[in-house]
Amino acid sequence: VGTTSDIGGRGNNEDAALTIMTNAEVTGSIPPIGLFMVADGMGGHQNGEFASSIAVRTVAQAVIRDIVMPQLEGRDINSADQKTIPEVLAEAMAAANTAVQLEVPGGGTTATCAVIRGDLAYVAHVGDSRAYLVSEGNLELITRDHLLVRRLQELGQLTAQEADAHPQRNVLYR
Repeated sequence: VGTTSDIGGRGNNEDAALTIMTNAEVTGSIPPIGLFMVADGMGGHQNGEFASSIAVRTVAQAVIRDIVMPQLEGRDINSADQKTIPEVLAEAMAAANTAVQLEVPGGGTTATCAVIRGDLAYVAHVGDSRAYLVSEGNLELITRDHLLVRRLQELGQLTAQEADAHPQRNVLYR
């Protein structure tokens, strides 16, 4: 696992990345869990670097509290009172959105995260930070950009060429 970041043409880096991996050698054969997340503070918005940091911390806290700790404590992850990983991720992303709105008014960030438990991966995503599956040298996009022009393409209202030159090509709808 590795991370890297590039500030691009901006004067400051608005990205936040997080990698957490657990591998417990305890009775009960607990599968490893990994949380991998990137948030890209939105340029042109206020304090994008703070928005991305808040989003990463909020999601990490929820994953640790609701996925990692129950597993380490030996709770039955299939019990009715235990949230599923997709439920935890959906709630965590919503909480991150709320936290960004409260703590960084006018700020924004994209966010993509994956929780890997054993040999299963669960992905949550908002905006246009992408997730790919790499398998046997093949690269497959597994998320869909939440860009206005992408949506207009899906509806047949824009061609790819029109989308590339559209004045609102960087506008997110989610």
